[in-house]
Amino acid sequence: MTAPFVMQSSLGVDDTALLQQLENKVGSYKQINHLLKAYYEGNIWLNKIGFSVPPKMKEFQTIVGWPAIIVDVIEERLKWKGWYDLSILEDQQPPEDNFDPNADPLADVPQPAEVDQAIQKFFDDVYLDNSLEAEAPMVHLDSLIFGCGFASVGTRDPNDLEKTPLVTTESTELTTGIYDPQKRRLMSGVIFRADDEGHVMRAALLKLDETIYLRRLGVGGRWIVEDKDQHMLGRLPLVPFINRPMGSRRQGRSEITRPIRGYTDIGVRTILGMETNREFFSAPQRYVLGATEDDFRDEAGNRIPAWQSVIGRIWGIGRNEDGDLPEVGQWDPAPSRPYLEQIQGLSQLVAADGAVPQTYLGFMSDNPASADSIRALESRLIKRSERRITSFGWSWGEVGRLAWMMKNPSEVIPRLDTDWGNPATPTMQADADWAIKLIAAKVLSPNSTVARNRLGFSKSEQAIIEQENRREEAKARVQAARDQANQLMMAEKQAQIGAQYAPAGGAGQSGGGAGKPNPAAPGGSKSKSGSRGVSAGSNGAGR
Repeated sequence: MTAPFVMQSSLGVDDTALLQQLENKVGSYKQINHLLKAYYEGNIWLNKIGFSVPPKMKEFQTIVGWPAIIVDVIEERLKWKGWYDLSILEDQQPPEDNFDPNADPLADVPQPAEVDQAIQKFFDDVYLDNSLEAEAPMVHLDSLIFGCGFASVGTRDPNDLEKTPLVTTESTELTTGIYDPQKRRLMSGVIFRADDEGHVMRAALLKLDETIYLRRLGVGGRWIVEDKDQHMLGRLPLVPFINRPMGSRRQGRSEITRPIRGYTDIGVRTILGMETNREFFSAPQRYVLGATEDDFRDEAGNRIPAWQSVIGRIWGIGRNEDGDLPEVGQWDPAPSRPYLEQIQGLSQLVAADGAVPQTYLGFMSDNPASADSIRALESRLIKRSERRITSFGWSWGEVGRLAWMMKNPSEVIPRLDTDWGNPATPTMQADADWAIKLIAAKVLSPNSTVARNRLGFSKSEQAIIEQENRREEAKARVQAARDQANQLMMAEKQAQIGAQYAPAGGAGQSGGGAGKPNPAAPGGSKSKSGSRGVSAGSNGAGR
């Protein structure tokens, strides 16, 4: 719970040293984070353009969006759908060794466990109340760009309509922590908040048992404590989303690698060279042999500007003193094809390093690729996306566990799994065929949640399908009951009719069988229509 403060106080010595350490760590990543963000947003400005570009053209910067494509194609395949309660996988008690011959043989067969609906509803509410379907791509994007993203878990304002814990995605540029590789968690962290002008004025210092909210007295001033949240979790409510970690580099690695940045720089210079060539192609250099300076003056005797001389459609030049006409010509510029070929070669290098098909970079083939060829080209991209799902899935699981601990501190933490969409690009027909075959082979039941997830149905759509199925089952049971009632009514009517037309002395066999005429008995010859016995309760009448 939040501890009340009568007056604002300063940080302690240990907390001040920890805050300074974390603030220095944020500052150490500021330059590389700014560079990676500039490459992703296309705001990179090259200083070394090349000697072949005119000075005035150097101010005209071009943009190549390859880094954004490399990041976005992975992020677009990471669709996180929420948490799963894994109570159905809890170990069940083994049967006792005492054998009882009179016991039910099916009594010791373990029954299938069911998902705890209360637990599942809590995590579904956390997912919906925090709009994590829209928030999750933000932390994924930060992780892919900067190498690490962050999500925090905290308590809400008591006046909020939502009653679940608050889950927030944090900016990588303003958040950091001290990571423990053995526990695979952060042991301390800080979240800075900047105002509209970019000045860091607020912060949250996170520790294992409490969170200290700070405010800075002026730009560059000292920090004072505004509030404390003593949650006593024993865990840091800040979870890192580490991209491509290594044993020697736990802080993660960006998808915008040094080769990608190098190819992008070359691509920018190449496109700028092509743009320079376009300027010369639109207005090529011309020459005039045998003309004088007076030929470039107007009727008023003013000198014609060079631009008007070059762009003018018609030149009017008279003969010289010898009566000869001046010779006019131009130098043909180089075509732009070599530049395009160089860009295509660079795109192949980018595609190889980023594990994306070259078609994603804008170079299409004349012959459309087949479905098998597309899957083969995307195999590395799919595998790379699956690796990110594994890494980010653990982080989202930790977020769910922290949210449970915030709401239910005295209860056992449930086992969780994360639900992700398929990172591949299968067709709906292929998914439907997959589900039909597994259901026909009785690997999955017709109402299997796994099959519905694989088919791409959201949780709300699955809830609607469940409701519709229950409605149809209820209708079927009502119709079956009506049919059974109608059959009983028909049987009773037939019994009444049989009892009404039966002879007074006629007695049939007990059990309701129809009386069969005996040919040997007097008057017992068989009629043309055969036996016409009618069942009537426990007595049968035959005619």
